[in-house]
Amino acid sequence: MSVAKSRVPRLVQWFTLLVAAAALLWFLTWSGIVETRPAIHAGVTLYILTVYLYSQRYPNFLLAARMELARQRYQKSGLGDVDLNPIVERLRELMESEKLYAIEDLTLAQLAGEVELRSQQLSELLNSRMNRSFSAFVNEYRVREACRLLLEEPHRSVLAIGMEVGFSSNSAFYKAFRTFNRVSPARYRKQNYT
Repeated sequence: MSVAKSRVPRLVQWFTLLVAAAALLWFLTWSGIVETRPAIHAGVTLYILTVYLYSQRYPNFLLAARMELARQRYQKSGLGDVDLNPIVERLRELMESEKLYAIEDLTLAQLAGEVELRSQQLSELLNSRMNRSFSAFVNEYRVREACRLLLEEPHRSVLAIGMEVGFSSNSAFYKAFRTFNRVSPARYRKQNYT
C-alpha cells in the first residue's frame, strides 16, 4: 500500500479535522456570524482542493483510512481462538483452484460459508488481517486472471474476458482493472502483448 501504516492515523486525523472545519463553517454561516455565500465558496473550494491533493499524493488514502478504521473496529475480535492459517489457505484454494471469483454475484456470505465462518468473521479476517475489503479481495483475483487472459487470448474481446472473470459490467471491469494496474485493459494488452 502506498500510504505507510504509521501515517494512516495521522492522515485520518487531518481528514477528520477538515470535516470538522467544514461543519464549523456551516454552523457559523447558519447562525449568521459569517456571510453565507463567500464562506460556502471558500469552504467547498478548500475541501475539494484538500481531497484532490490527498488523492494525488496518496492514491490509496481512502482505502488505507478505511482499513485503519476497520482495524480499530475489530479491536475485540470476533475470530477469537480460530486458527486462521488453514482458513487463509482455504480462501486461496477457493480463489486460485476453484475460481470462485468468477461467480458474478459472489457474496460475502457465500464465501464465508465455504470457509465455515460467519460473514462478520470473514469480513474481519479480510479487513484486519489481509488489509482488503471483500470486493477488493475478489477483484484482485478477477483482475489477475483477466491480465492472464488478455495476453494469452488476444483474439477475445476485452468485454468477454471481463465477463468471464466475474465482472457484471464493462464499467465495473474497467474501474477495478485501473485500480490494480493504473491502465485500461486494452492498454494493458497493447503494452504487454508480445
